[in-house]
Formats: sequence, C-alpha cells, structure tokens
Amino acid sequence: MKTLVLGGYGNFGARICRALGSFPAIDLWVGGRDARRAEAFAATIAGGARGVAIDLAAPGFAGDLR
Repeated sequence: MKTLVLGGYGNFGARICRALGSFPAIDLWVGGRDARRAEAFAATIAGGARGVAIDLAAPGFAGDLR
C-alpha cells in the first residue's frame, strides 16, 4: 500500500515515518516542500522510503500519487 506522509521529515512526521517503515507492505513516501530534505530523511528509514517534494498546485500532482 502506497502511503504518503506530508511533513514527513518534520518532528512529528518523522516519528510516523519511522514507525511505518517497519511494515514491509507499506510503500512509504516522505513528502515535504524541500525535495533534498525529504530524500535525505527517506534514506534513513530502515524499511526503505522515497522522498518527494509536494506542490499541490503543480500540474499532474494527483496523477503523481498513483
């Protein structure tokens, strides 16, 4: 199951991401405004994660979530 955590590298979001990273069935996406920070934090998740920049106004945003 694909799971996107908005604000995933922030204080509370990071805790959620670390917990979700322990479930192999979850395809975890760490989302935030800064792609570099999201990717750097995603690399620290034990179960693996993908860091992505989130811009709700970007064309194709909804399609990218699929």
